[in-house]
Amino acid sequence: MSSDRSIRGAYFEAHYPPDPTTFAGTVMTRVAVALDTRDALVEAFTPVAADMSTYFPGESDLTPAHVAHLVDSVIADHNDVVRHPSPDAIRLLDALDGFPTAGLAISFGAGRDAAEAVQTVMTTVGHSIELGADIKGYVFATANDAAELILEGQLRLTYGIFAESGIDLGEAAHRVREVLDRQGLPVLAHDDEAQQVLIGPLLYEVPYHGHRLHEYAEPEPDTDH
Repeated sequence: MSSDRSIRGAYFEAHYPPDPTTFAGTVMTRVAVALDTRDALVEAFTPVAADMSTYFPGESDLTPAHVAHLVDSVIADHNDVVRHPSPDAIRLLDALDGFPTAGLAISFGAGRDAAEAVQTVMTTVGHSIELGADIKGYVFATANDAAELILEGQLRLTYGIFAESGIDLGEAAHRVREVLDRQGLPVLAHDDEAQQVLIGPLLYEVPYHGHRLHEYAEPEPDTDH
């Protein structure tokens, strides 16, 4: 994880800081990205918590009730320290919104790998076209890329084109750079062969609004049973 204080979000000062080596820290990393609903987080992390020895050796398995309680606690913890979006986050989110206008469908933080991310892109193409966009290609960042944004303050974007799009990869890369430049986002590296642009350093802080906490606080599950 980055030690650069200028790109370490306030969530690193929370009770449950982002940490890929712990279960709670992994939950916070995803909460800090601020994409998933609360129920989606519980659903995604419940099977992991039921098999901790595989994913987080040394940590005890958790019941679904414990997972739900932890997710609620991490969300509340995050929002205690992140009250407003950071300027870098606003610029990045504006860039993501701008890609369809540039003819590039976008997927951010979905899919464990490139194949799953491209599948997610395909679900957004139709919506973008319905809104009047002339889609020629795509840009995506996987869930791991989004985690890197939180942990390291940089985001890896992969781009590509659709068959018979009428543009080549060079044009797609140019469109990606134009959108990023328009928002003043710094480009650290551009790998033509991998079709990737690395942007950063970025301080990404976004209040988590995708959750639906219980109307009344639930007691912590009894750990003795």
